[in-house]
Amino acid sequence: MNAVTYKQDGKIGIIEINYPSTLNSLCAPVKEGLLKKLHEADAGDISVLVIKGTERSFSTGGDLTEIGKLKDPIEANEYVKEVSEIMQIIDSMSKVTIALVEGYAVGAGLSLASACDLIYAGEKAKFSMAFLKVGLVPDCGVSYLLTKLVGLQKAKEMTFTGRIIDAAEALRIGLVNNVFPADKVVEETMAIAHELAGNAPKAMAMAKANLKIAEQLGIDGTIIAEARTQGLCVFGSEHLEGRKAFFEKRNPSPPSPQKSSSKAI
Repeated sequence: MNAVTYKQDGKIGIIEINYPSTLNSLCAPVKEGLLKKLHEADAGDISVLVIKGTERSFSTGGDLTEIGKLKDPIEANEYVKEVSEIMQIIDSMSKVTIALVEGYAVGAGLSLASACDLIYAGEKAKFSMAFLKVGLVPDCGVSYLLTKLVGLQKAKEMTFTGRIIDAAEALRIGLVNNVFPADKVVEETMAIAHELAGNAPKAMAMAKANLKIAEQLGIDGTIIAEARTQGLCVFGSEHLEGRKAFFEKRNPSPPSPQKSSSKAI
């Protein structure tokens, strides 16, 4: 059985981690599978990527058995950098990325979810910065990613206590975008993915890029970036179709998708 699978449904790519023996930890088979499938998705004709685990676990993060076999700090440093490449790829993608979290998103599993643009959770989802509980520091970019999501004070609290928070609290503090009943989370998340896939893909990718750099650019730099990308959009085929549809009082014709390889997760 493949530890990580990838399939395409129109303009939506779906990556699923299915390695139940370690609760979808980022062990070697999962790490290698994610890197391969992320590159495949990034090169594919999609505009939205959904990353999910299983009902019991999204990902429990670093594999302590593998970590225990590392020989020295240099090897440990390289190990963390290799796993962190997963989050760097997700963060750099022009596609809109969605984490569909059921069960546990713990340690670097929380890093994985936090690297996505949007996080939707089932009501039974559990989140934890469990690093200090086993004598490790947060890694794979989560110190940055989590702080961006929930703010510095809450990120400190989650880091220092390492306590498990449930889906309701995750929604309250802004860690996730929404929470759905356990038996509806896949259906609801895929409905959102299909809604986003109906957007103009080039414009959506540019909007994502502008949002990503807005804080560091400030308002003046952001206005320049927005004007530059808007100039490209105004004369692009996506806007021409959207404008025509507006005046004709209809929905814009969606981009022609590739033939779907699957109609459901």
